[in-house]
Amino acid sequence: MKIMEHIISKKGICALCLLFLIGCATTAAVQKGSISQKKLQDGFFNADYRKGPVKAVVEVEIKNNKILSVNILNHRTMKGRKAESIIPDRIIQSQSTDVDVVSGATYSSLAIMNAAQRAIDKSAEAGN
Repeated sequence: MKIMEHIISKKGICALCLLFLIGCATTAAVQKGSISQKKLQDGFFNADYRKGPVKAVVEVEIKNNKILSVNILNHRTMKGRKAESIIPDRIIQSQSTDVDVVSGATYSSLAIMNAAQRAIDKSAEAGN
């Protein structure tokens, strides 16, 4: 009986540790950020980014080395819809994909930012 209690308590501790580690998993950071040092090709560039169940597909318009628009073509999320109207505006205003996330929509914010960064990277590759 004592051995069984000992095994159960070890399993319980292991389960708690596993839950703790999962809860502390890092979120995806934006891969780059500022575009000020890049030579960008004018045009429309599409890209996507997926983090777990959240996926964003965006189209970024570049003109004269500036981000003119960030349009969300597809956004698969559960709770992150509020990021759709906020993150693109922040990216355009700051001319960077390294902007503050929307509270309560962290993964969606990061997916949109990373998808936009990938699109900007495509523009930079086309400009070289």
